[in-house]
Amino acid sequence: MQAFETKKEEAQDLQTQITQTKVKMDKMVFNLYSLKNYETGIIENALSCLS
Repeated sequence: MQAFETKKEEAQDLQTQITQTKVKMDKMVFNLYSLKNYETGIIENALSCLS
């Protein structure tokens, strides 16, 4: 059971890292295209509907 809990924590840590990297990449792309806050909001809302 301990091995399961350890692997579960590792998986959760990896998921957190993936989410943080995705957020950073999104911000980089938004900056690359010089998007305004309201434009990024539109895109983020549209992307959240796809998840």
